[in-house]
Amino acid sequence: MNESQRIELFLKHKGLKKNSLAKSLGYKNGTVFYHINSGRNGISADLAKRIAEVYPEVNQNWFLTGKGKMLLSDDTETNEKLVEKICFLERHIKGQDSRIQLLEQEIASLKNP
Repeated sequence: MNESQRIELFLKHKGLKKNSLAKSLGYKNGTVFYHINSGRNGISADLAKRIAEVYPEVNQNWFLTGKGKMLLSDDTETNEKLVEKICFLERHIKGQDSRIQLLEQEIASLKNP
């Protein structure tokens, strides 16, 4: 995967346009990315560092070399989703426990009228 493709993949992942990404990194416009796209420039160490500072989930080495995965870890997003799911399930379990307790009381009252 070439440098331009890596930038495009990252933009797609974040749902950003080149200008938006450039501004988030402190550039005035997306010219830096258009130069990479055209082959005039490559991804510099400074650009990769800026991206990694603003988007800490990104693998800086992947931007520079294309080796490894784009994201350092999918764990951050996955962990957030898991925590959300666990909280939901805990609430659901508490609700089920209450319902079971009520049903047990009802059964007991039916057995002993």
